[in-house]
Amino acid sequence: MINTQRSFSVIFILGLLGSVASAVAAMAENSWWFGFAAALLLTLGSLFIQRAAASQAAAIASRLHRNRQQVRQSAARTQSARNKSREWSPNPIPAPLAPKQSGELVQPLAEVIEIDQPQRSLAAKE
Repeated sequence: MINTQRSFSVIFILGLLGSVASAVAAMAENSWWFGFAAALLLTLGSLFIQRAAASQAAAIASRLHRNRQQVRQSAARTQSARNKSREWSPNPIPAPLAPKQSGELVQPLAEVIEIDQPQRSLAAKE
């Protein structure tokens, strides 16, 4: 619709210039009145088409606006219904990963090896 409106606006301007030029030429020679009448009809026709396209574009834009407003209002209604209270509530603490039970024997994580004689350290000189 916008392209139709723009193109017929250009045709209207060109037709207006043509009708003014043919009216000026008709002052000198009477046969130009036919050109003036044709240019005037072209100008008025393009003006009516341009205005009809503008009103159609405005109707489409208002319909889209109304649809978007309805979607926003319904989303706001459902969102407000879904909102929880903003009061403070305690954060639940998660359970430990491996809970120990009372009386359970836990195996050592690594086997401990005892060293009988410590080796001499090269850094220490006694």
